[in-house]
Amino acid sequence: LGRLAHAFARLGAAVACVDQSWNHLRLAQKQAYKRLAAADARRIEHLVTSPDLIASVGGRRYDVVHSWIALQHAVAPLQAVFMQQMCDVLKSGGKGLLQIPFFTPVRSSCDLD
Repeated sequence: LGRLAHAFARLGAAVACVDQSWNHLRLAQKQAYKRLAAADARRIEHLVTSPDLIASVGGRRYDVVHSWIALQHAVAPLQAVFMQQMCDVLKSGGKGLLQIPFFTPVRSSCDLD
């Protein structure tokens, strides 16, 4: 949990981990204190969110917003809302990174005809 958050914290960055699950955030926080120096672990803020991401982060803006294999668990309309809100919390010139797995049925042949 939170491998990229750990890497950024080790570099001295302030990091906000946001999730809808308080239990997942508690696990992430425990892992941070287990794997990082205490000063680095304290750089990571763990925030419970709702569909109102902007309110959850207190109106702050970020240099990087990252979502890794999480959005596929939401229904499509909510995915669109979260992606828009991720853009909304980016600082000007910030970077957004999203990875959403999808299922494509396997074909029995490579013939595209």
